[in-house]
Amino acid sequence: MLKTNKSGAMVGVIGNKTLHYSAAALCLALYMGLLVAAILSGALSFWAIPLGLMAIYCADTLSGITHFFLDYRRTTPNSGLKELYFYQGNKGSQDYLQKRQIAMKKISPLETIVFDFKVHHLSPGALGRRSFLRVILPAMYFITLPSTSLLLLLHALGWIDGLVSFFLWVVIGALTLAQYAHSCAHRKQIPIVARYLQTLGVFMTKEQHNSHHLDLGVDFCILNGWANPIVNRIFRFCRQRGWIFEEGLEPI
Repeated sequence: MLKTNKSGAMVGVIGNKTLHYSAAALCLALYMGLLVAAILSGALSFWAIPLGLMAIYCADTLSGITHFFLDYRRTTPNSGLKELYFYQGNKGSQDYLQKRQIAMKKISPLETIVFDFKVHHLSPGALGRRSFLRVILPAMYFITLPSTSLLLLLHALGWIDGLVSFFLWVVIGALTLAQYAHSCAHRKQIPIVARYLQTLGVFMTKEQHNSHHLDLGVDFCILNGWANPIVNRIFRFCRQRGWIFEEGLEPI
């Protein structure tokens, strides 16, 4: 059932919450299990620190590449997304929510994420109002759950060592939290832990992220922005090769 709060804004509609919380608990158990496996395989060494920093940089790079792919990916025509994108009324109204529910049934889970990224440019503040669970759900299902399961299997087979596991453990964790870091750059009240991570430079700040909203062709990284220089070059290369579709910024 679709719900709205007193102001008409949509309350985080994320489907079966029991399922999502159970999946989150499983992801956390697998993720911590991977850390234990990495430690038992020799991850605690001098190389853990530089590897961890390198892993965060790699995660930021991947977040940026994923971001520009989602921003510029074309949507399925006649799916109702264009009408939702240019909807003139209250987007917390029952009319809008019903139309969104119908449209979401016509598209894939990936395209739902694509649409949310495009709408985010029109209403950046909406991202900052979403719950932690709703923000990380896509990464949890598409990244955390499958990757930790696979890596634990590879560990059981003895095919990877502790340092490699630790590196990938940090990458997975950073990617899982990247969209949350992004949401914190749009929050009016930032949780104390997130604010501390912003101070350390692990999460990006609102000021750092504003450059992307002023020019949608630059600074795509959503974790901390460390990799923006290299991702900007990758984006320009893709655009020059004709692999970026400018019309993809809006649903068709």
